[in-house]
Amino acid sequence: MKDEAGAADELGLSQTGFAIYGLLQQDRVLTTADSSSPTYNEANKELATLIEEAIEPHTGVVDWENKEDVQREMRRVMKRQLRAAQVPGDRIDQIVGSVLDLAKARKE
Repeated sequence: MKDEAGAADELGLSQTGFAIYGLLQQDRVLTTADSSSPTYNEANKELATLIEEAIEPHTGVVDWENKEDVQREMRRVMKRQLRAAQVPGDRIDQIVGSVLDLAKARKE
């Protein structure tokens, strides 16, 4: 966990943002023109930040992980961000599900 915090700080992300970034990198959501640099992707970093900011208000709702209406809104805002970033449509649902699972696992 200490290494994760250091890596997150190095990229200027929170630990949750860094975890979202990791999911995006793993899925290689947004690729750069320079495929010789697979270790860092500015577009995925920005997208991870936007997604984290979009879902953050919803994770403050008491018992949000059991409220379908709150989760539906979270999925909606994440999909909006992913579409705006021109993520291929066939990958959006998988990414949204992974981020929602991640948020549930990281709930305080």
